[in-house]
This record gives sequence, structure tokens and C-alpha cells, in this order.
Amino acid sequence: MYDLTQTSFLFSVYANAASSIEGTAPQLAGLLGLALDQGGSWSNGTQTYAVRGLLNEIGGQLYGGDWEVAWGPAVYQPANTRYAANAMAVLYSKALDLHVVATAGTNMDDIYDWFREDLPLGPNAMVDFPVSLATPPKGGAANGTVPQVSLGTAQGIYDLLVNMVDQNGVTVSLLDYLSGLTPGIAGTSTILFVGHSLGGALSATLPLQVLATIKDWAWTAQGGKVDAMPTAAPTPGNQLFSNLWASQLQPVPVAGTAAANQVTALNVPIEDAVDLVPHAWTNIFAETQDPSDPYYFFDSTLIPPTLGSLTVKLGGLLAPPVALAARAAQQNGEGALIAKLPNVQQLQPSFPISYWNAATQAFASYSLPPAPVTDIPTFKTMLFMVHVWQYFQFFGITTSALPYPITAQQSGKAAAGTRLAATEQA
Repeated sequence: MYDLTQTSFLFSVYANAASSIEGTAPQLAGLLGLALDQGGSWSNGTQTYAVRGLLNEIGGQLYGGDWEVAWGPAVYQPANTRYAANAMAVLYSKALDLHVVATAGTNMDDIYDWFREDLPLGPNAMVDFPVSLATPPKGGAANGTVPQVSLGTAQGIYDLLVNMVDQNGVTVSLLDYLSGLTPGIAGTSTILFVGHSLGGALSATLPLQVLATIKDWAWTAQGGKVDAMPTAAPTPGNQLFSNLWASQLQPVPVAGTAAANQVTALNVPIEDAVDLVPHAWTNIFAETQDPSDPYYFFDSTLIPPTLGSLTVKLGGLLAPPVALAARAAQQNGEGALIAKLPNVQQLQPSFPISYWNAATQAFASYSLPPAPVTDIPTFKTMLFMVHVWQYFQFFGITTSALPYPITAQQSGKAAAGTRLAATEQA
């Protein structure tokens, strides 16, 4: 049986089921609905996939035991692309009166995600918070006297709350859905926002945006709770935004967690201590490592070319450009006045990592490569394994017990690989 935080993390994982697969927005929303619910056959008109449904296969093992898809799924697909930039769904347990808002992370194949929601941040790429939903956000100067989030985070919030389309091609509003809710169980009814990576940054920001946007909300007025469980999230905002989080999303202990599960509270951002992404945008690079507040990259040298990291030292032709990019990212974060969220739980991982190998159609083990790493493919694989698959350890989830692959072409060839579902690396 899966406990509350394990169940919520699985919803976060499966929210990425439409990543790296082509289709129209309604088609991809339909695919996500199958993956979260009952599974089945799905086609984008060119390729047909067999989709395994989370609730169909292990729904009875999930905390609460009576989950259903209550809103969405919905996706945002920018013009001139066949991929989903954003995906989101709300799953509901009547027994718990718990609504889990699950938001997907970066679609690795979607350029919009990278250049509009992930990377825009800097001294002149900040947005006052809460984000205005009247028009798409525009970046402005960093201002430490008001709460601000990065332009990328603001764009993601705007897209999630304005641009989402369901499987019928209808624009749907999460705000409309949430504004109509009333709590049914005194003191325990909860809306929980979850997401991983970009989804983590958005799930850390969405609850505060919702609380600021919905006026005279019956949910909170009648005692309903609003919580978050972001994982692997880059830091979304400045110090005053962090202070806002601290005042409105205080840690909530979760009773009855599994013995192997280290995630025992809500409103506590979860980070892998050796994952690059949560070190953005505050602790990416330092000339000399600070053991009390570690930076991901450190101790760069040109002769010979080396760059220290929290996983494996880089060398050869790879080290100098990575060091250059890391320095620039650190300076961008400092210029934007980005500040860490409070109450972060940074967990220490172990190796090897269990992951789904799409090439062999089986679970496999991954260990860190020998140092120094000198080529991009090895470096990217290392980052991916830590950033995605290692988090299952922290939740005490045995990956081989999960219904994988989520999607596979019916010819037998694995799909290109949903972001939290598969990798082509051996």
C-alpha cells in the first residue's frame, strides 16, 4: 500500500505521461487521461500506443483507495508545435476529501518549455507576484521590495491558469474548478499541489497564486486546507516571495508514512542533495565550495580543464563550457535576487539507481560513471538519472512494482520516452 506522500508523488510522475509524444492538444489530453485512469489504446493519427492506466492497475493500493480524475486532464500546446508544453490534472479521493493538483515538468522535446518557462530569469526578467492573468507576463527589473517570481515561472503560471485545453478541445479553467469547491471533512479537507522539476517550481507557486486570485473563497473560509509538495524544483522567486511561502504554507506533518519513506511532511520542498536542478538559481557555481551551503559546480581549473561537481568531476573539452554556463547562471540568479524557499528538505541519495530502460524494455541499474566525465551524453545521462529516477528512493517506492512503461507503441517499440517514464540510455 502507498501512503499519502507516495501516492501524491505518483500522481506527479504520471502527470508527465504525454511528454515527448506528438499529437494535438485534445489528443494529448486524452492520452494523459488514459495514463492516469483506466489505460487503453491511443492514437495520434500516425502511431498507435498501448497506455497503462495508473488507477486501473494500482488504484486500490493508493492511499484513500477511491481516486478519480476530477478535472482535466488538460494541456497547453503552443502554436506550431506537436508537443504539450504543460499538462495538469486534478485527482480526487472522496474518502479523504483530498484534491491533488498534479502538474507536469519540462517536456524535453518542447522548445517552448526550455526558452519560455525554464530559462527566462535575470536582473531584467522578473515579474511581480501574484502574476497578472489579464495578459501574458513581461519581464521587468528585479525589485527586492515586492514579491517577485522569475519570468519563466510567471509564464508557466499564466499558461496553466489561462491556456489549458481538455480532450474535447475546450479551454478549461483550474480556477473555476477550485473556486467551486467546499470542504466536506472538517479540519482535513485539502487541496494539494504537486509537481516535479519545472512542475515543482509551478506547484510551489500555484497555491499562492490561487490563494491570491480567488476572492471570498468558500474553501478556505470554511476550513479547507491548501498545501504543496514540490519536488526537484528550481527556486521560483525572491526573498519576499519566499517569505510569503513561509507565512502561508507552513510545514504539515503527515501521519502514517511508510517506514522507508523519508517525505513525512507537506509544504516542505524535497530536493536530492546531488541534483543540479534544485540548485538553480542560488547554488549553481562557486569558485570555492562552501560545505555548509554546497554549490553544485565548484573548483574550476583551465590547466588541466576540470570542474568539480556534487556527483562526478568533469574534465576535457566538457569542463570549460559547462563552467562558463554555470557561472552565468549563478550571476543571473544573483542579479534576479532569487532566494531559497524555506523549510527545504535536502535528502542524501544512494547509488545505484533503478530506472526504466526503454531500449531493453526492462528496469535496470545505473551507477555513477568514473571521473572525469568528458563527454556530453554521459554528463546528460548522469543529470537525468539523478534528477528523475533517484527521487523514488526518498519516497521508498520500488520502481519495478510500478506499471511501466506508461506508453509503448503497439508494434512493440518503446515510445520516445515520457520524461518521468523512460530513457533511451542503456
